[in-house]
Amino acid sequence: MNTDGEGEPYRAYFEESPIGVFVTDAAGEFVDANPVACEMVGREREELLSLSIEDVTDLPEGAAIPSSLAKVKETGRARGEHQLVHADGRRIDVLLDTMSLGDDRFVAYVQDVSEKKRYERELERFKAFTEQSSDLITLLDEHGRIQYNSPAVEDILGYSQDELIGENPLEYIHPRDRERVADQLERVLTTTGRGPRAEFRIRDADGEWVWIESYGTNRLADPNVGGIIVNQRDITERKERERTLKQYERAVEQATDLLAAADTDHRLLFANKRYREFHGLSDDDIGTTTLKEVLGPEQFAEIEPRLDAVFEGTTHQYEMVRQDPDGDDHHFDIRYYPLRSDYGEVVGIVATMRDITERKERRRKLKQYEYAVESSTDWIVAVDTDHRVLFANSGFRSFHGLDGDARGTPLSEALEESVATEIVPQMERALAGERVEFEHQTTSNGERRPVRSVVFPLEDDDGTVIGVVALIRDISELKEREQQLQVLDRVLRHNLNNKMNIVGGYAESIQDRTTDSFIQEAAAKIRANSDQLTQMASKERAITKVLSDPPAMEAVDLATVAQQITSSVRKSHPAATITTELPEQRVAVVVGAVGRALKELLQNAVTHSDRERPAIEVRVRNLPDAVQVQVADDGPGIPEMERAVLTGESEIEPLLHGSGLGLWLVKLIVGRADGTLRFDENEPRGSVVTIAFPRPGAAD
Repeated sequence: MNTDGEGEPYRAYFEESPIGVFVTDAAGEFVDANPVACEMVGREREELLSLSIEDVTDLPEGAAIPSSLAKVKETGRARGEHQLVHADGRRIDVLLDTMSLGDDRFVAYVQDVSEKKRYERELERFKAFTEQSSDLITLLDEHGRIQYNSPAVEDILGYSQDELIGENPLEYIHPRDRERVADQLERVLTTTGRGPRAEFRIRDADGEWVWIESYGTNRLADPNVGGIIVNQRDITERKERERTLKQYERAVEQATDLLAAADTDHRLLFANKRYREFHGLSDDDIGTTTLKEVLGPEQFAEIEPRLDAVFEGTTHQYEMVRQDPDGDDHHFDIRYYPLRSDYGEVVGIVATMRDITERKERRRKLKQYEYAVESSTDWIVAVDTDHRVLFANSGFRSFHGLDGDARGTPLSEALEESVATEIVPQMERALAGERVEFEHQTTSNGERRPVRSVVFPLEDDDGTVIGVVALIRDISELKEREQQLQVLDRVLRHNLNNKMNIVGGYAESIQDRTTDSFIQEAAAKIRANSDQLTQMASKERAITKVLSDPPAMEAVDLATVAQQITSSVRKSHPAATITTELPEQRVAVVVGAVGRALKELLQNAVTHSDRERPAIEVRVRNLPDAVQVQVADDGPGIPEMERAVLTGESEIEPLLHGSGLGLWLVKLIVGRADGTLRFDENEPRGSVVTIAFPRPGAAD
């Protein structure tokens, strides 16, 4: 360099230049170097001036001088990147701008580009990483908008790499996640460094929701980045597995079975809520408590051989009775399974315990029912909606010649055609929801029997009618007794009426032919007793008819019947005061001959009263679960003997007035309608009789 007076300013620039300046001759020997250049290669100027370019440059093999210097010799100037070798051996990336000074002198302006080259190499590595990574890497600007997406955006979300540039990513976040993600993004934008992990759903190109796990790092202050780097990973499959696992966990925890797992040291690994509650365990007991501690030494010793067998790889099933914390016994169906590792090694045992106490009880009751049904003297049969036999007890099978359990047999094959024709319509009524009771004849192999059948719907657990059940009773003996009773009734009633007519006629003749007051009074008593016996015969006839030919059960309005009977009795007994208390609405009841029973009560109350003008009140009430009619009088009460005739109980409160036969007639009529009788004292005197009938449908 020129060092005379004119060159002083240039020398000063040379020395103070912020970049390195080397001066060499044509052979590459250093002639001069400024302080920056010396510092670049870690040499003092004196040392450097004794060296050549070859000593401080990483030259290709066989090259004597840098290519840029060779080019300068040809063209006068060259510019290129090279590596200088520091005295400590480090390679320094530099940009050389070399030109000729003439007189075989060359000057090289050297700029340290190591940081730039390092950044470029990092950028290349980052680019290679992002281009090849299965994760999606996104760069956001200071406003949170997308500046870059790695190619993985196509695989994960189905968008092209440049499709979302400039977009606000929050617009693609699931509405339920958007507010939370916006808060997290705001924290990342305002805080340097790595932000918290986030999980959210984002809409892909097909409109489906993809679960993403992301980390955001704020590099806004880094001039080489100037943005937010967001690493994102598709975790949809993981979330689905987690969801499935949660469902399994809830299912296991909420299972009605007792579920548990233990390791090979019999230490509990897991126990669901039912298992913990039954054995009195807390959550803290899991992982620390052994099966021996849970069950006790005696019961554990009983099951330990079974556990050992399961540890060998087998499964085991048995039943056992265990007590709950309250001391109640429970029957369990217990099953053990090996718990295996991912490599198939048995590392524990899984136990399932199903409480079969109710099932055991149902089986016991079912056996009792089965025995009762099979042993019943009545015939019991059930058929489905297609009239095929579901079950039939031994009595039904025996009479109708059916082998085995007869299930699936068409009813038409079990019954003769004439019998089937008669009962099928009644079955259809039962299939429609009715309870049907009727008498008919059944025949098998030429044998004919009278029976009374009760047919009712057979329902499943949901209340759906799936068939009918028939209870069939052989009433051959009953019919024979009824026939005998009818014959005896006709004979007795005929003879009794005839004889009483004769007695009454003679008593009347005696009264007409004598003036003796004593004889006339005696004759009057004979006639009165004769009339009473005739009335008793009439009631006996009514009772016989109810027994032998029960009145048809029919739906009636009890209030209307009470009004009609009351009006009739008023006309026949005008001296009596009969009042009514009747509801305005209809009072439905299913009964046979209820009017006859009510009339009997009213007539007894009138005729056996000790007052000139008997006072009687009839009340009809419509209660929530029953229909009720009451007859209250002000008479003298009922003799003890008549109460015993009716009830057989000597301590019952006074009933009502009237003969024992009249009360039996009332009792028969009410009983056949599944009704009840109750007798109370009236205040201040007299009796109250209450008849209650079930409301239609209440029994079902």
